[in-house]
Amino acid sequence: MVGLGEFAAGVAWEPADWALTARDCIAGQCNSWAIIFAALPLLPSNLGKHVDEVFDYLKPGTLDNKAAREWYLAMEKSIKGAIDPNLSLEQQARLAFDLRNQIRTWARELMADRDEAARLMREEANLSWDQIIARAQAKGFSGDDIWRYIIEASQRSRESVNKLMGLEP
Repeated sequence: MVGLGEFAAGVAWEPADWALTARDCIAGQCNSWAIIFAALPLLPSNLGKHVDEVFDYLKPGTLDNKAAREWYLAMEKSIKGAIDPNLSLEQQARLAFDLRNQIRTWARELMADRDEAARLMREEANLSWDQIIARAQAKGFSGDDIWRYIIEASQRSRESVNKLMGLEP
């Protein structure tokens, strides 16, 4: 059964929307709410009557921790489809990295538990581009393997958090 977070992610984030916004994300110009509204013309007409419910559901501070994590996992799964294989490996890595950071930040904005969201932003902040490259190098990666590592890491979440919330990745 699809959870409400996963349903909302599927409705709001169609793969075509990713393609339309990839260029902006590469340039660091991603805007979470603009991305959702860009998807509106792509929604099937039979979902139109549910759009208001989805947007009400996706307002900041409206998801419990489990629903926010479900949404995050669904979004994380869509990163692979958002990456244009015609881009250089470095550009693909940058896009995957930027999308993941945007998804993490947005998931935290959606959390109703504002204390936990603030703790995550403070104690588990998004890495910078330089930090993720340094992490890859510290793990022994070099050359194009750095970019492959970043692409793969952008699509991997911590099993321990998923298990704590009773979710399977």
